[in-house]
Amino acid sequence: MVANGYENNTSFTPLKAVDGLKPSDMSVHDTKDPNYPSRWSSNATLPSTPVWLYVNLGSVKTFQQVDIYWQKAKASEYQIQISDDGVEWEPILIVTKPEEASAPRPDYITLETPVSARYLRIYVTKNNGEHKNVGIFEVEVYDSAEQNLSI
Repeated sequence: MVANGYENNTSFTPLKAVDGLKPSDMSVHDTKDPNYPSRWSSNATLPSTPVWLYVNLGSVKTFQQVDIYWQKAKASEYQIQISDDGVEWEPILIVTKPEEASAPRPDYITLETPVSARYLRIYVTKNNGEHKNVGIFEVEVYDSAEQNLSI
């Protein structure tokens, strides 16, 4: 996992977004859940500077499902991008969600057709309006056999 930064003076590093841990109840903002601290939290630069996080799948893999488990500080506009080299990125999906911040949100994204890439990036251009950053508990990338490729 690589990101263009993480929240200062915290342990909310990019690696936390693929450690297999997420809150047991994604419908509530529960800071007492033991998995709540296991997340990536971006720098507080939105909306002036986009934030991003990418997953290295190890080699080119074919996938069609991406699940993103957002913290209460979540994106309202973002792109799913792919790359074979981690340098040149191709947007494959633009996602727009309502600006609300009451609870965490899982986004279950099924692409219209499978894609092949080594890297998958979540490129956030707008947050939920309440926070200047975003937080992701977990990113999961699935192949057609429903095998999680991101861990």
